[in-house]
Amino acid sequence: MPVARCFEWDGSSLTQTVNTPNAPNVSSFQGHLMVLPSGQVLYTDYTPDVEIFTPTAGNYN
Repeated sequence: MPVARCFEWDGSSLTQTVNTPNAPNVSSFQGHLMVLPSGQVLYTDYTPDVEIFTPTAGNYN
């Protein structure tokens, strides 16, 4: 099974971020993302584990 990976886009390049704890157990299509008004991203993969990603300062575009 492929491992889901997380990346941050800064407008010109992708930088891999820390994967979620369940990443080795899920494919990328199993994860769902929602951008929050704060600029953070909520991630869930239908398990009790819910993650909040905070982008690097200045990458909110």
